[in-house]
Amino acid sequence: MFFAHTKHRAFITFTFLGPLVGAVPFLLITPSAYKEGFIVIIFAYLIGIIPAFLAGLVFNSLMPSYAQSKRHQEIHIGALSGLLAVLPIIVIFGITKSLMLLIVIALIGVISGGICGHASKP
Repeated sequence: MFFAHTKHRAFITFTFLGPLVGAVPFLLITPSAYKEGFIVIIFAYLIGIIPAFLAGLVFNSLMPSYAQSKRHQEIHIGALSGLLAVLPIIVIFGITKSLMLLIVIALIGVISGGICGHASKP
């Protein structure tokens, strides 16, 4: 059975909360975050809306239903979908960059996906 309300809620949660969660590490390491925080958030939404959209689609296709899910399954599937969604960004921007940048982008995807997966639980 297709749970339309729950699936739409998860998709909206990933799309709008994902880039914001992904921007938090950059806000924490920016020395003048109180001045440039708004610019960082706008940049995070410009860059992160497509991976967040993809993560929402992957999450909806992998998550069977919340009634059948086991304990914390939405966190694990959310983290996996976040990682799969940032892989195109890693491939496009990370080929010429350092390994540390690839790891940071992958971790941001995993953490954002896990948080969004847990937040989308009814």
